[in-house]
Amino acid sequence: MNTHTRKFLSILLACLLALPSFYPAATVYAQSTDNLVAGCAAPVTSPDYGDGFIIDHLDVSGVELDDDGRLFLDTAAKSLDPNEIIIPVDQKVAVTFLYEAAGFDKTDFGWMYADDVTSTGAPDLTKINWIYENIKDDGGAAGVLDGHEADHNLDGVIDAKDNRKVLTDEDGEEITFPAGTELIFVLDSSDHGCSNPTYNDDGTPKKWCGGTFYTKSAWNEEQGMCTSGTSRIVELYDNGQEGDLNCYSYESDLDCYDNNSNCHRQGWMDQGAIDRIDDLYGYNFREPITTGNSKDPDGFNEKELHMPDGGQAIHAVLGAPDETPNAWILGFDDTLMDGTSKNDFDFNDLVFLIERQTGGQAELKPEQVITTGDANTFYTKIEMEVYDHMPCNGDSEIRYFYSIDYVKDENGGYILDEDGNKIPDWEEVTSNDWEEIHSFTRQNGQALLSGGYPDPVEKDIV
Repeated sequence: MNTHTRKFLSILLACLLALPSFYPAATVYAQSTDNLVAGCAAPVTSPDYGDGFIIDHLDVSGVELDDDGRLFLDTAAKSLDPNEIIIPVDQKVAVTFLYEAAGFDKTDFGWMYADDVTSTGAPDLTKINWIYENIKDDGGAAGVLDGHEADHNLDGVIDAKDNRKVLTDEDGEEITFPAGTELIFVLDSSDHGCSNPTYNDDGTPKKWCGGTFYTKSAWNEEQGMCTSGTSRIVELYDNGQEGDLNCYSYESDLDCYDNNSNCHRQGWMDQGAIDRIDDLYGYNFREPITTGNSKDPDGFNEKELHMPDGGQAIHAVLGAPDETPNAWILGFDDTLMDGTSKNDFDFNDLVFLIERQTGGQAELKPEQVITTGDANTFYTKIEMEVYDHMPCNGDSEIRYFYSIDYVKDENGGYILDEDGNKIPDWEEVTSNDWEEIHSFTRQNGQALLSGGYPDPVEKDIV
């Protein structure tokens, strides 16, 4: 563990907005209330997060708050929602086709941005970026797409790793997605659609019919196969084999764990996919520990799915292997659930590996920024006393910012945001701005500072 105390006093010449944007705490002093000069503000102290952060004060991505008020990185090992695939930190994303068990030979797989929609809010099909087209794997080289059997990654072996592709733009350039970007993955098996569905005497469909399906279920067709709805728990760690055509009952309160209902349980991937992921990457989904001090929470390595009649169909299941925080496994069900097609709810017809970096950030919300509360007042000095606690040495960073003016255009006029407010022009407090940096270690539950307690030193940084 590497932790630091930073303290400095600076002279500011104009209106200041101070942003202690990760760890506690900063104190801002204005002109003393004694002999207060007209136009100056009274002293202001920032919120103290020494006893724990307040999650409502922060804009977070990939970060959660524990019971002690400490921020921690959400590796998403316990719960992943394919409806919200959000990039936590700036990064590239790669996809690898791993397994196909559907029998279709004209299935495509791609991605799009969450805001790639038409004027009606429907997904804009022209914005889909296709990664694989006409997916088919009849065996041969294990997991390699038919017609593409070659040592593409030059590791001397032909296997599913040769299917790996980094997401690119329309010019073929690899994309570095900014933190906060939301992606939607798309499976298109519509070439196997049923323009004229046929039905058995009992009204059940006879054919398996494809369609266009999304990880975001709001974009999928309405579930109409099960008129009473359907509920099930998918155990990521168990062999899924083939699903079944039974609907099972829909639980109206949407919680199979708390209400003790006997929700249907089923496995996920075929054994062939399980073996391939383990053999190539060493990735697995372990069975939950249900007793003792190491007991896992309800839902560990399981996905609880509910689809009422008329609700949007779920076609994707997303899981995070136990051995890595930087990879997800995505499984798709590739036939319609609207009542015109047979469907076995197995979510393993096509399986992909998604490689991305786990990371996160927390930033103070604009409304929590320290200000005088009056645009016509200003600070004359600030003192920042900061205790940085960075448990991931080398992999974490904390940044602090201040502003002495607002963003201006080329003519010197202020640029306004969409709400008509001025936009602060943030300046980062760099390592050269800190007058002293003191390390500390914990001893008997207390912080033991190296070299004693730092004294504030006036320093002009503007």
